Amino acid sequence: MITISSLGIMGRWGNQIGQYITGKALARKYNCELQIPENWVGRKIFDINDPVVSTSLPPTPLDVLPERNFCDLFGYYQFQEASDLYTRADCKSWLKLRPEIQSAVDPTLQYNSIHLRRGDYVNHPCYCTVSEASYKKCMVDNGFDPSTFFIVSDAHPNPSNIAGEPWLADFLILMHATVLLRANSTFSYWAAVLSPTLKRVFSPKVENLTGEQDVEFVEGNHCRCTDASLHSTGSRISDLHLKES
Repeated sequence: MITISSLGIMGRWGNQIGQYITGKALARKYNCELQIPENWVGRKIFDINDPVVSTSLPPTPLDVLPERNFCDLFGYYQFQEASDLYTRADCKSWLKLRPEIQSAVDPTLQYNSIHLRRGDYVNHPCYCTVSEASYKKCMVDNGFDPSTFFIVSDAHPNPSNIAGEPWLADFLILMHATVLLRANSTFSYWAAVLSPTLKRVFSPKVENLTGEQDVEFVEGNHCRCTDASLHSTGSRISDLHLKES
């Protein structure tokens, strides 16, 4: 077996999805069972039935991919070697919304969306806060009508409280957009990965910038949040390129 006993307490939603997907991919690679905590919030959002962690296994070093099973994954796994273990098709297969969550989405609505990540990014020594002017420039450069974009931001979360989770409505809004202008955040990265409606996605090119910055956007779903040498946890973070299938 492989376990992820820290799932749910190590990072927020985007980080947790990356940890879970890496665990699923490694369990497939080593032909073994993945066990996760009983109280992980993903269980009430996605239609998953992985067994509950049943024993204490030796933890891996931070962000080290194990060479065998019988270990407890410990890390964020936001680097290319981890991403190479799975495809977007795998992610969508492993993480399907539960019917009661999917029913909260109006399938007749068509809209575009912007993700403004603020919160803990503001004045953080390791992260870049993408300026609003950067999003406006991206819309103008690509011929988009700004009035068609729904803004999602942790500074002003959607008041809906789906499944008792105050952030879930925002995630679903991003996930079901037609065009998405992402933040340098795994929250909108995974919304784009799991989206059934997305036609175009643009990501900010933050490189090793910190503080609030005007940046260019590039088309594609690239998950570079910060320069790895600056990250306070020492975890490995890079620009992920996920295979479709």
